Amino acid sequence: IGTGELEQYLKNKVRELNLMVNVEFKGYIQDHKDVEDILSTCGVGLSLYEPHQDSFTWYTDPGKPKQYLACGLPVIITKVPWIAEEIERMPMGIAINYNQEELVKAITKLMTDNEFYKKCRENAIGYVSGMSWDKIFDEALIKSAEATEAPVQS
Repeated sequence: IGTGELEQYLKNKVRELNLMVNVEFKGYIQDHKDVEDILSTCGVGLSLYEPHQDSFTWYTDPGKPKQYLACGLPVIITKVPWIAEEIERMPMGIAINYNQEELVKAITKLMTDNEFYKKCRENAIGYVSGMSWDKIFDEALIKSAEATEAPVQS
């Protein structure tokens, strides 16, 4: 899903490896509901970020892993953004270094270990259920009130 500077390279690689039956390029999809519908039919979400300090992901909180988790997908993520630690700890997928061997092992683990896969899916859904704005704001207000010892009405 999406477009970008690597799109043509990836399409060529898929053709070269004769994977056209297994890989579909959807391009840009404007309606977010359509994106969620597509993701909910997938098996795993890939969030692979290069570990360079000049990469924006090194300093930000990417939305892609959380989108995958919200769709109940176990995530394979490189150990770049902070959420990789959460994904590994709970577990909601597998955090890897940026290399091919670890990626292959992670995909194989999720596709062959049904119990682990099921646990990751359940944990993903449970994790994102606590990420509503109402819950986040309530927690922030309570912590602010505790820090200032002022009563808060919500």
